[in-house]
Amino acid sequence: NGITEGRGEGVFAPDGTLDVLERCGRTVMTENLTGREYLDLGRLEETIMSYGGIDHAEAYTCWGPEHRLILCADIVGSEEPDLEKLKAYIAEKVEPCLVPKQISFTEK
Repeated sequence: NGITEGRGEGVFAPDGTLDVLERCGRTVMTENLTGREYLDLGRLEETIMSYGGIDHAEAYTCWGPEHRLILCADIVGSEEPDLEKLKAYIAEKVEPCLVPKQISFTEK
């Protein structure tokens, strides 16, 4: 038997305890007026790196305008991608809260 919740998939051990199987242990929880959101940074990085031409991605949170926490990503590749197309690609693959508000590119 397994379950899925905000931190990842879990399985019940024979002794009745729940083991949560996180992908990489880099989940950030944010709270706002509509509730909690869990940002799986590892999942976002995997999604970004599956886009052509990107060799490395690092996702993180930082303080944005109006003192609000925003999701950001630094990417490395041989050629800068069209960032709007990259954001659209990410939006197709993950939930809206995992689309970074800011993406910075560094050429390899």
